[in-house]
Amino acid sequence: MDSKIKKKADTAYIGLDKEVENFRTPTKKPRGGKLTKAQKKRNRRLRRKRVKVEHTIRKCRLWRITKYIYRNKLRHIGQVWLIVCGLVNFSSS
Repeated sequence: MDSKIKKKADTAYIGLDKEVENFRTPTKKPRGGKLTKAQKKRNRRLRRKRVKVEHTIRKCRLWRITKYIYRNKLRHIGQVWLIVCGLVNFSSS
C-alpha cells in the first residue's frame, strides 16, 4: 500500500493502525471510563466520513450484478464494479 494515502476504518479494524501507516480508527471507550471531548470529536469526524462511504456501498449493492453471486468471468469483475460505480455516481449527481 502507498504510505501517502490516508486510510480510515471502523472499529472492526482497531489494532491495525499499529501495523499500517496513515491508518485511523475510532477511539474505543475504556472499560469503566469515558472518552475525552477531543476523542469524541475525532470519532464524530471519522463517523461522518464513514457513513457516506457506507451509503455509497449500499447504493452499489442495490444493483443485482453486485448483490448476488457473480457468475461471469472473474477478469471482468473490476470492470463491472467500475460501471456500477459510474452509474451510481451519475444518478447521485
